[in-house]
Amino acid sequence: MPYHTNEMKKPPAGGNSEKNTPLRQQSRPKENMKKPSKRKPTKKKANNPPSKMKQNIINKSSIHHTQKRRLMEHALHHTKRHLDFMIGKMERGASFNQSHMEAAQQIGN
Repeated sequence: MPYHTNEMKKPPAGGNSEKNTPLRQQSRPKENMKKPSKRKPTKKKANNPPSKMKQNIINKSSIHHTQKRRLMEHALHHTKRHLDFMIGKMERGASFNQSHMEAAQQIGN
């Protein structure tokens, strides 16, 4: 075959040969792929606020603002009586968990 022609050999009629198969493309890492996070998936917090009565009780108390924030989330699942008991205990120096355990034992939910 002369050098000046651009003719190529035709593939055999019976199937693929190694010459006719395309080269394997190298796999490159995709730029937009998210890396797996190490954190455990958390449950979404409820968006609905507690009732106005519970909010007023919590806001008027003389406890720390972080305890107020926790009580707001806590108020979604517990009664006004439970929260009143907890606030009283926390104002006297008990922690959130201590006051919750005592309220659960004495009053219930």
